Amino acid sequence: TIAASPMQLHQVHRRYQKALRRKVLLKSGATLVIDPCEAMTVIDVNTAHRSGGRDREKELLHTNLEAAREIARLLRLRRMGGIILIDFIDMESGADRQQVQEAMQDMLRQDPVKCSIHGFTSLGLMELTRKRSGDHAEAERLQTCPRCGGKGFLSGEENDHA
Repeated sequence: TIAASPMQLHQVHRRYQKALRRKVLLKSGATLVIDPCEAMTVIDVNTAHRSGGRDREKELLHTNLEAAREIARLLRLRRMGGIILIDFIDMESGADRQQVQEAMQDMLRQDPVKCSIHGFTSLGLMELTRKRSGDHAEAERLQTCPRCGGKGFLSGEENDHA
C-alpha cells in the first residue's frame, strides 16, 4: 500500500471542513445554506447574482440541477438523516420542477442509506426523508456553550469577537 503524504491528508481534511460549512458555494456561483435543527434539516438554494435575462428559467433549472447533485453528495458526507426540506430556487414551469425532482431521485439511488422523496409541498419546498445512520457529522465539531448550556444564541457583537 502507498502511504498518503501529510500534504494529501491536509487537503482531504481541508475539503471535509469546507464541506461542513453552513454556506456552500456551487461552481455556478449559487450557494447552499444548510441549517440543521432539532426536528429537521433545512437547505436553502440561493441563485448567483448574475441570473437574469432571456434565459432566466433555463439558468434557474441548471442551478437547481447543480444544487440537487451537491445536496445528494452532502447528505452522504454529512450523514444527515431525518426530515430534510430543500428550498430550491422558484421555477415557474411544473416540468422544470419535475426534472429537478427526478434528478434528485437519480442522485439518491446511489445513496446506500434509504431515502424517500415526498415531492414538493404547497409552499414549493422539496420534502424528503433519509434514514438516520449515526450522528450527524456536524455533531463532531459542535460543542455546547459552557455559559448557557446550549439554550441561547450569541449576539452579533459577541459572535464578531469570538
